[in-house]
Formats: sequence, structure tokens, C-alpha cells
Amino acid sequence: MPRDNFSVKYYRHGADVLVRPSGPLNELTSIRLLRPILALIKKGVTSLIVDLSLVTSIDFSGLETLQEANDVIRGMDQPSLRLVVVPDSAIERELKESDLWRLFRTYSTPEQAWNAASTEIESEETAGKTIEFDEELYFTVSRDIEGDVVVYTIDGELDLEEVRQLKNVLMDDLNSGNIRVVLDMRWVRFIDSSALGLFANMGKRFQDKGGDLRFANINQQTRRVFTVFRLDRLFRDFGTLEEAIRSYRSGDPQRTNNNPAS
Repeated sequence: MPRDNFSVKYYRHGADVLVRPSGPLNELTSIRLLRPILALIKKGVTSLIVDLSLVTSIDFSGLETLQEANDVIRGMDQPSLRLVVVPDSAIERELKESDLWRLFRTYSTPEQAWNAASTEIESEETAGKTIEFDEELYFTVSRDIEGDVVVYTIDGELDLEEVRQLKNVLMDDLNSGNIRVVLDMRWVRFIDSSALGLFANMGKRFQDKGGDLRFANINQQTRRVFTVFRLDRLFRDFGTLEEAIRSYRSGDPQRTNNNPAS
């Protein structure tokens, strides 16, 4: 299988993240799994599950990648890495033969792994968005359509490089006539001045076209930044994503600036 057919996706459930590689996990591709895992750990995510059910083969480099990720997590005084492994599969046999099996907590299904962490799970469809990582992409933006409203869910820190990425996707929608936009900020942990500049610039562009840029789930830290730079006077923000979407359908909405998202 060509290297380009290897991908990594993740599913977030509360504080837990399930990482799902797909394709061969070998010398060429293992770094593409390790980098996102290390980036998530750097962001403070320590409750990780690696679902190997879609991995077609694994070699020594792939096994070393799992061991290295586990060593990093254990070095932070966290429980060992959880793996989802199909019973009686070639992947299970490779793990057992390598003597690494004992290092991990292993489960037959993602549901078992989630339940072991006392985290509720319904299904991937209700779990939310899936994001495919590029090799160097640890900041992620997922895009959904709710009627005539475009919703972007942002995960990561918004500084100069990430702001460029966000601007590109917002400009694509603006140029395509999609002018009603909501930014779901629930997973944003940091914003810098370049992000504030982007919001002001893009907000005006959408408004000039008869649309708007609105926000949902702004945390208290981000809200303080908005207040200091008076962006709270320029934008409407809402305590939930549903309220932000509904505001476009109910005319001029009530601001919820005094009701921070939980």
C-alpha cells in the first residue's frame, strides 16, 4: 500500500482522545502517528487510546512508535497507553511476539477502552468530527454545514501559523458566498494578537457581504482577551453552538456575553 494511503484520525470524548491510524504502520509511516500523539500530549492530553483495528500491518518501527508514546505518557506519571487490537489478528500476533504486549492496556473494541476510562461513548457518528492530520498539522479545524450556516470547530492554539490556516478556509467560504459563519471555540486554549486581527478583518468582510462571523463556547480566558481588546463589542457570542446557529434563523439575536460558556 502506498505511503499516501496511511492516515490518522482522532475522536474526542471529553478529556479523552482516540487516535485511529489506518494503513501500514512501518518505517515510512510510523512518524506520522508519533508526531500527532506527541503533539496531543504536549497540549495536555494524557488520556489516549490508539485504535489499531484499521492498521493493515506493523513492523519493528511501528512497534517502537507505540513503545515511545507509552514511555512519554508513563514518564508523566500517567497510566499506560490503551490499545484497541482486533482479537486473533496479525497485529495482535506481532504485539505478542514482540514482548511489548505487557506494556499496554489492550481492549477488543473502542467502547471497552472508553468504558475503562469511565468515559461515556455512544458512536462515532454522535462523537463529532473527524480530522485527518497532515504531516506537520497539529492545529485542526473541522467544517460542518447546518442549513445555510457554516460551522468551524477549532482545536488548538491560535497563533500566527494557525491563523494563516484558518484565514484560508474562511476566505474560501467568503469567496463561495457562504457568509453565515460560526466559530466553535470550545477547544481553543490560546489566542494571540494575530487571531484577534483575523477575527476583526474577517468579521467585517462577512458583514460587508450581508453575513456575519459569530462565536460559540468561548472559554473564560479567551473571553477576557476579547474584553480587553473590545472585540466583545464587535461580535456576537453564544453559550452553546446550537444558540449561535439558531441566532441566524431568528433575526437579530440577544448577545450572551455575560453568560460565559461552561
